[in-house]
Amino acid sequence: MCMIALDNKNLSSFLPDYLLNSPVLFSRLFQQALIIRQINRKLGNIDMELETRIRGLNIEVIEALGEVISDLDTVEDLQNWLDNSSS
Repeated sequence: MCMIALDNKNLSSFLPDYLLNSPVLFSRLFQQALIIRQINRKLGNIDMELETRIRGLNIEVIEALGEVISDLDTVEDLQNWLDNSSS
């Protein structure tokens, strides 16, 4: 495994300034991307509609989803969890 140390100089080469200056936004986007990656690894690639739905979740729901990923076995399980979490 290759590890790359990222500091502000390295980050600024591929992230827009508004992300670097907003730790909350950066954290949210990072968590969304990580959750989607974990879901794709567990369930296979999800469709864009479902990915867009996940990207629209607030941070509390993203964190809750992260806690239940291991309990999800199918894309249908994910869809049901998302339906129940938004009600």
